[in-house]
Order: sequence, then structure tokens, then C-alpha cells
Amino acid sequence: MNFPKKNADHEIKALCKESPNLLVALEGQDEYKKSMGRLFCENDSNKPKAFFRPKTTDDVCRVLRYASANQLQVSVLGGGHDPKGLAIIHDALVLDMSAMNHIDIDPQTATAWVEAGVNVKDLDDVTCPQGLAAVNGSCTTVGVVGFTLGGGFGFLSRTKGLAVDNCLQMEIVTATGQRIVASSQGHRHLFWVLRGAGQVGYGVVTKLQVKLHTLQEQYVGGRFWYVPMSSTKLKELLHVMSEFCRSAEDEITFNIYLITQVPGVAVDYFYDGHPSEAEGKLLPFLRSITERFGPPGESSTAVNGPWEEQTTSYVEYQQRFGEEPVKTYKMWKSAFLGELTPEVIHIIISQLEEAPVSSNPHTIGLELLGGEINRKSPDSCAYVHRDALYLFSAQAVWTPEDEAKGNAHACRQWAEETARSLLPHSLGSYQNYADCGENTRAQRLENYFGKANIQRLKELKEEYDPLGIFTREHFRL
Repeated sequence: MNFPKKNADHEIKALCKESPNLLVALEGQDEYKKSMGRLFCENDSNKPKAFFRPKTTDDVCRVLRYASANQLQVSVLGGGHDPKGLAIIHDALVLDMSAMNHIDIDPQTATAWVEAGVNVKDLDDVTCPQGLAAVNGSCTTVGVVGFTLGGGFGFLSRTKGLAVDNCLQMEIVTATGQRIVASSQGHRHLFWVLRGAGQVGYGVVTKLQVKLHTLQEQYVGGRFWYVPMSSTKLKELLHVMSEFCRSAEDEITFNIYLITQVPGVAVDYFYDGHPSEAEGKLLPFLRSITERFGPPGESSTAVNGPWEEQTTSYVEYQQRFGEEPVKTYKMWKSAFLGELTPEVIHIIISQLEEAPVSSNPHTIGLELLGGEINRKSPDSCAYVHRDALYLFSAQAVWTPEDEAKGNAHACRQWAEETARSLLPHSLGSYQNYADCGENTRAQRLENYFGKANIQRLKELKEEYDPLGIFTREHFRL
């Protein structure tokens, strides 16, 4: 769609006069730069025509009625954490949801309504002091609504399921400005598709209701490092961890991050059960790692100590790394994997060795899934990846200096090639992260949403967004 040139700025300003709460920012204005600055990744190529910053759902309705009447594209900037920068469409209208940041908790029902501008830290800061927590991501700056629309998993997911499994209702504004509440009781088909395929674009989710879970006072959790570590030892470590994770208790979660250039590894671990139980179920394995590979790095948690020395509150563990560092250029690729077979491990370590040198090391992530996540039926919602045990990600990072020196191309190429090397072993791609470098859009969409679901997604798209107001090329069906 093309933005109408004639009197466009005048019409936008006139629209805002109808709603005094609605802030508008055009290119060149400070508020425009502020909204662009909220993107997780640098994105210099896409420049929206205008940012709208609504404070209420009524504001969103007005913008969408205007966009629909004029056949304008609209995108949504929630947490701004999409690694592909898809929150921004060139020459479109962007709804910056940051001012819609209200959280309404009902302790009696252990639920919360969460608006679209709320991020993980915002929600944790309100729920955790009341002894409650939602299934949230491990990065504090991620937007809760966007996180949920793509599936959403964190340190509680192996015992409590995905964010989509804990979502009870969604308020959504359609392309024509109609407000709808979708749940298992009403607009069930829309509720089904929003939980896992929300990025396709069926409307603007302004808030959602989530289930909250009772927290313990303390958990066992930490991180250990082996930096540097030879490729041979890294391969051995992955084999050892793969054997343990194959039958690990649901309460145990690992995130493994292989680091290029050094090389080395960081492993996050978390036990979602009574801390004393970790003494028999998790800690013997961690101690066996130190016996086999030696003491971990100095900044590691005391993995050889008793459980009492490894306790943390949930919120401390969630927020231990703070906010994201200074923004850089990134490319992410992802693939869901089953077992870490010897062949898969060989590919991963080979790609680690092939990584180009840049100002920052790149990483290969392996996040443990399974447990309660995989007990849900793959047709319970539009999130279909219920057979994966790991989420693999290749994360290339570079700086403007790397770009100027011509090194950025090699970084991008490495992420692409790393993902493609695992395509034969992939069980799909995570729509919240990135694709796996598929050759065609059709293959990409099937890997995101499952081949059997594509026709249903198309039919619902035609029903709720027939003009393609919310269509982004990456997710075009």
C-alpha cells in the first residue's frame, strides 16, 4: 500500500485533535526519534510515515478506522524486541504502544490484565512482590503481549507451559476499528490464531489476561562459565548435557550459550521446585561436570556447593543481567531441534569454529524445552512446536565500525549458513526469534506455523484483515 501524499500530514494532525491523549510524531521530530530508538536492533532502512502513541484502546480504534478508510498499512511497536526489526514498515503508520502500560492484578483469581506497552520487568515488578508471577521471558525488556503472540517461554515453562498456554483472554482492535474480546468462550477461532500466529496480523492486541502462578521464596539457579574452552571439550560438554536433558525432571531448565572467537560456553540453570529437592535431582549432575571439565570460571555460581549456597529469588534470577547493552546490529536465526545427536553437535561446533571475527563475539544458543510445553496438543492453538526439545539460535552481532570496515556481510552470512546447516534436522522455526534461512517464503511460513495450519491462517486473515492493513512481507501468507 502507498501512503497518500496529498495533505497526509494535515490529515494525521487533524486525527489527533479528535483524541487529545493520542500523541503523533512525524519524521524529524524528537518523539519520532524516541520511538525509533526503542527498536532492539538498528534499523536505518525503514522509515515510517508517522508514529502514533495511544493511551487508550479508543485511541487505537480511531487510528485503525482512519488507516482502514485510507487503505494505509499499520504496524505495532510493543517492546521493540523483534530481532528482524519487523515492528517498523517503511512509509506506514506505527502504533507505539509504550504509553499503554497498565497492569491490573486480581489476587483472588491469580490473574492479571496486561496492556500492550508492558514489558517483562514491568510485570514482574508488580506481580512478584505479591508472591505471583506470569510465564515470562528471560530478557526484562521484552514486551509481554508480543512475546505471548508468538508462543513465549521462560524459566517456568517446563512446569507451567508457554505464555500462550497461560493466556485467558485478549482484547483486540480489528482493521475496521472494532473492539473484540477473544477467548475460549467467544471469538474462539480468533483466540486460537492469536496464540502462536499473532505476527501474521489479525488486529492490534491492546491487552491480554494471563494466569499467575504462586512463587516460592527461594529457588536454586545460577550460571557457570567455561571460557576459554576448546572445541573438543565443548563438543564433549554438549554430549554430556544432551544425555542428561533427555530425561531431566520438568523442574530443571538449562540455557546453553556457545561463544565464538574465545571460544567458550555459559550455562544458565534453574530449578522450579523446592530448593532442597535440587540437591538430589540437579546438583549431582552439575558437580559431575566440574569433576569432568574442571572448575568453572571465577564469576560462576558455586555449583560445587550445597543448595543453600545457590539460592535466589525468582525476580533476582529473572533480572540478574539488567537491561540490554548498547544497541548493536544483529541477525538472529532459529530452529527447533529434537535430540542433540552427534551429527547435530558436530554441525554446531563446526559452525562455531567458522564464525567470523567482529568487535563482539557471536553466540549459538540452545534453550531446553519439553516438559509441560510438549504435553499440549499441537492443535490447541496456532503454536505447533510441541515436539521440540531445544530451541537453537544463531546470533550474529556487529557494530557500526564493523559495518564501515565491510565486516558485517560476513557476520550475516555466518548466521544464515549456520541456520541452513541445521535445516535437515529442524522441526520448525520460532516466530518470536527468526527463520532458519529457508529458500522460499512458503517454506518459512510452514516452519513457523505448520503446513496443516496455513489454509486456516489464510481464511482467518481474510476474515479479519481483508485489505491487508497489518500484513508484513515476512509473514505474508
